Amino acid sequence: MHTGYVGVTTFQMLTHLYYNYGIITAVDIENNDEDMRTPYNPALPIETLFYQIEVTVEFAEAGNRPYKKTQVISRAYLLILRTGLYQEACRDWDKKLEPDKTWNTFKIFFTTAHRDLRLMQTAAKQTGFYTNNAYAMHSHAPEEDNDENDIAAVITELTNAATKDKEQMTTTFADLTNTIKALQEKIEKMDKKG
Repeated sequence: MHTGYVGVTTFQMLTHLYYNYGIITAVDIENNDEDMRTPYNPALPIETLFYQIEVTVEFAEAGNRPYKKTQVISRAYLLILRTGLYQEACRDWDKKLEPDKTWNTFKIFFTTAHRDLRLMQTAAKQTGFYTNNAYAMHSHAPEEDNDENDIAAVITELTNAATKDKEQMTTTFADLTNTIKALQEKIEKMDKKG
């Protein structure tokens, strides 16, 4: 029977593991910084960007090389700006006073911008305007920069995801409506009996 850790507390064990295996090196910090700069894919929920930023900030703090609050917001802002899809929202963000530019207000502001973008893309797709323009970008502009084609592909993916979300929400709403009706009928029957 192995009894090597019988007299060791949890705190002692964690301290041992941290000091021997939890050392964050300069290379780790550099890799973390690269992770923070990983381009945001706007086809994904914007919360994935927030998570990416927050994880890298926590790691940098654990390595005693924290980012300044302004650096965090600036990096997240650039990742959103570089998608090319949030130009108006970025302009509006730039107009905010510096004291209002906190991480929490950033997340709220760009979550709203992301939702608005998805709604506009869904509406554009429903009218056929988006589909025709996306087709035109892909098929009639081969000499243009690949960034435009990449953006069109991302927008197409985002629009498809938004459409699927809408269909799923419609189904969920119908299911909830049916459940509510069934529960109301049960309550009415119970009231009649009682």
